[in-house]
Amino acid sequence: MKRKCQIIKSDINIQKLKIILYKYRCEFIKHMTLTKNILDYQELKAKGMVKNAEQKVKERAEIEFAYNKQKTNLKERQIKLTEEIKKFTKENKKLDETISAERKKMHHISNQGIIKEIGCAR
Repeated sequence: MKRKCQIIKSDINIQKLKIILYKYRCEFIKHMTLTKNILDYQELKAKGMVKNAEQKVKERAEIEFAYNKQKTNLKERQIKLTEEIKKFTKENKKLDETISAERKKMHHISNQGIIKEIGCAR
């Protein structure tokens, strides 16, 4: 009987130790799964950050392309406008010359008319 009692006590102690061991294993497994989940999360987060960075690079490239396109269009328009300005200044210069020539003629004609009137009045 004493021997059976000792065997049962030792079995109980073994069972208590097994409970502690299983609790430890369970906690260890929980921590490992949490660590795995955290690592998975960080990996996905890193992938997301990389995708986000790639998307930002693409957006910036598109903005830069649009900016360069607008810049070239504005340069072309500026060149066209400067050509038109040169053309109009040449035309204005010619018109100014013709106007001054016509004024000289009119002044000459009016001077001749005044001279004739003065000559007629004598």
